[in-house]
Amino acid sequence: MWRLLTRLALLAALLIVGGSSYYTFAEEVIDRHIRLTATPLRAPDLTSSARVKFVAGWELKSDDLGFGGLSGLFVTASGLLAVSDKGALVELHLSRGAPSGARIRPLPEKCGQGRIKLHRDTESLASDKDGNVWIGFEWRNALCRTGPGLRRATALAVPEQMRIWPYTGGPEAMTRLRDGRMIVIAERSRGDRAETPMLVFATDPALPGARAQELSYRPPPGYRPTDIAELPNGSLLVLHRRFRAPFSFSSILSVLPVEALRQGASIRSRALALFKAPGLHDNFEGVAVEARGGRTFVWLVSDNNFAPVQKTYLLKLELTGG
Repeated sequence: MWRLLTRLALLAALLIVGGSSYYTFAEEVIDRHIRLTATPLRAPDLTSSARVKFVAGWELKSDDLGFGGLSGLFVTASGLLAVSDKGALVELHLSRGAPSGARIRPLPEKCGQGRIKLHRDTESLASDKDGNVWIGFEWRNALCRTGPGLRRATALAVPEQMRIWPYTGGPEAMTRLRDGRMIVIAERSRGDRAETPMLVFATDPALPGARAQELSYRPPPGYRPTDIAELPNGSLLVLHRRFRAPFSFSSILSVLPVEALRQGASIRSRALALFKAPGLHDNFEGVAVEARGGRTFVWLVSDNNFAPVQKTYLLKLELTGG
């Protein structure tokens, strides 16, 4: 009996962490506005959080079955933009600082097509001041660039250095720096070594033949990187996730000095906050930074994998000088 329960727990874990099978059909994404229920959260207990202050948080729910599975994140004029495991763009609208609704949109034309999940599983986002957006695809290890409006792909490429990345461990974390460089971090390495591949592109990585500096990133033991964002001072904020069967998640938010980005370097980040049980915890996969009024706010979103035992959380934190 114990062996059977163990096998069932492992199967459930695979479904939660990896989502449904990559070979299943994904329904067509139709552009639509949806209603959200945003339930305010109490301030969670944060470990190693001298520089992180909880501002607000919500559990997000919708009757629309297409809402969920959120990864990647950045701030827009009207709120936040994320991508979904089902191959969709998800706009989270904010009103008076709180979630007020959402819009689900198909991926840009010629960016991620087809009805098979592996063709459309999106995991990361990056943007620049001109409105260009890059979308990272797991399994394909591809990057798609689209312009303002998010209507059509302007470039689609599989950078040469990403072709050897694991199919289910591809471009999980990505950001465009203000100086024009692009950082892409794999979720894991082949063989699940402690270090994971990290690339720093001097120019647009979606251009054919794009090459990058190759680094190794060493996340906290047992954790995998899930997103990255640039802070106002140029440092990098890295989000990590750890999963333990059958249903336990924890997350670490850490900071990485940009000066560490050197060819061949093996780099670590410094932990700022830890989310774990019995406090608020889940599969956090998106981080975004918002600088406003001399203050630095950090947004986190969790990927519920469309699983009933998980939730979609949106958190707003403030990074302080303490």
